[in-house]
Amino acid sequence: MTSTSGLLSQYISEAESITDAESTVNGIQAVVNGEVIKINGSLNSMITIVMIALTTKIYDDPIFDENTVHFSLPNIDFLDIAKLWMQYLMNNSTQTRVMEKALE
Repeated sequence: MTSTSGLLSQYISEAESITDAESTVNGIQAVVNGEVIKINGSLNSMITIVMIALTTKIYDDPIFDENTVHFSLPNIDFLDIAKLWMQYLMNNSTQTRVMEKALE
């Protein structure tokens, strides 16, 4: 069995750029705000995320049965995780630019 944190980490880390992370955050925020009713998302990792109402459901297969959810968490928690990942990418990008400038 795949660990819960491993699936979540794998899904989030596929947003490798600030733009990808921002898109993820914006999608989650739209569901949290009630602007979008449902989001289905599958990435290269073959993990599927289904967000509805207040809950994000994580499936470990892109072809899934709604009754075989591997893990679920509140959308607001998923939003916090995605925002922290985006902040990490932004901080890492800033540090990389500072280091590159110092090496010039």
